[in-house]
Amino acid sequence: MLGKYLDDRFLIEEKLGEGGMSTVWRVRDVVGGKTLAVKILRSNTADPSMRERFLQEAETQAKLQSPHVARLYHFGRDMTLGHLFTVMELVEGDDLAWLVEHGKIPLDLSLMIIDQTLAGLAHTHSQGVIHRDIKPSNIKLAIRDGGLCVKLLDFGYVRLKKTERHLTADGMVGGTLTYISPEELEFKDLDHRVDLYSLGAVWFEMLAGRPPFVAKNPQMTAVKHLTEIPPRLDSLVEVPQEVADLVNWLLEKDPMNRPESADLVREYLHAIRENYAIGLPSISFSGPTKNPAEFWKLTAR
Repeated sequence: MLGKYLDDRFLIEEKLGEGGMSTVWRVRDVVGGKTLAVKILRSNTADPSMRERFLQEAETQAKLQSPHVARLYHFGRDMTLGHLFTVMELVEGDDLAWLVEHGKIPLDLSLMIIDQTLAGLAHTHSQGVIHRDIKPSNIKLAIRDGGLCVKLLDFGYVRLKKTERHLTADGMVGGTLTYISPEELEFKDLDHRVDLYSLGAVWFEMLAGRPPFVAKNPQMTAVKHLTEIPPRLDSLVEVPQEVADLVNWLLEKDPMNRPESADLVREYLHAIRENYAIGLPSISFSGPTKNPAEFWKLTAR
């Protein structure tokens, strides 16, 4: 694909990554002059549901207009190469998974990341969209105007609340088992609170340096999501009790017992920050590198 044009407009310059059904490339828009990202559906994907998911992801992401959701500009089919593709904002930075893999994240930085992620989810949910795969690798940390800007990525498992349209086959679950909600595993009716549960699991891992449930294999992890109460965060690390309370609230097994919205969680988060006088971390950007300790130079004010 290198050096080829999609739609006679997007010059493919570099492969950025790949997943089960698609590859992602850095491209240059020879018309607009911008450097962008293109996701291309694999040509050997014969499963019609994969094509449906790919198109549904594009249609969904195209209507989301938030500074905390990676923007989609264009999607279509290249008639020469025969590929379905989407053209998106190229988010320069690192994903949260890099930081999580290298140790615990300071409280002030975690509050900033979770706050902006919640802002992205609040907009997503307001548009009738459930993400269903909130995890560190889908939370991108970018620099905008000298500060941190969180971007939500990968809407491949979305579910539309208004149409109740499923994008996974019966008997299959979306999402990642380390962060998946109990109701997803039990094939119950889903709403936006599946994303809040997953974000609670992500936040727990950011602060504790480990997920709320640790097991020998993914199947045992799933059982723990269904049957075990997560440990209190403040029993593992030094955090304010209110932070531990909020994380445990997000991790309630019954979605009816969780916060009712991302906006409500943000209100509690802002109150914690104010009550404990937790300032915003000062962040300097040192350029792309495979070492996140060098990539992000973090100094609490």
